[in-house]
Amino acid sequence: MNDTPTYFATKHDSAAAEVIATLADNAEGFGSGFGGDVECPTGYFERVTLDESCDLDFQDHTNYPVGDYAGELARTYGVTAEDVMGHHVVTTNSQGFVSVATYDTAEEADAALAALEAAWDEWMGDDAP
Repeated sequence: MNDTPTYFATKHDSAAAEVIATLADNAEGFGSGFGGDVECPTGYFERVTLDESCDLDFQDHTNYPVGDYAGELARTYGVTAEDVMGHHVVTTNSQGFVSVATYDTAEEADAALAALEAAWDEWMGDDAP
């Protein structure tokens, strides 16, 4: 019998995507670039690379103590560090839905982020920061 509960997709596609999105949030300290706005066609976007240097041992309660959202989510749904490793761009739309795009290289993720930034700047027009 499998003791891992079933993850029911709500605003994230999977438990791993929710962990990635949580870690991408600048409050978690892993995000490396962000911009956009949920009202913009690009949505709000964040760039994050998760690799071995991030120390993503979710079973280690020192790094991810009880009550830490990413750690609790990972432990509950069996998400491992290997499940979230990679170069990601996370977008959130005006409805609150979150998408995680994963790229093979940092350069590909940077290019995707640059394209989102350019589209956001164009949408903002004279109001661009």
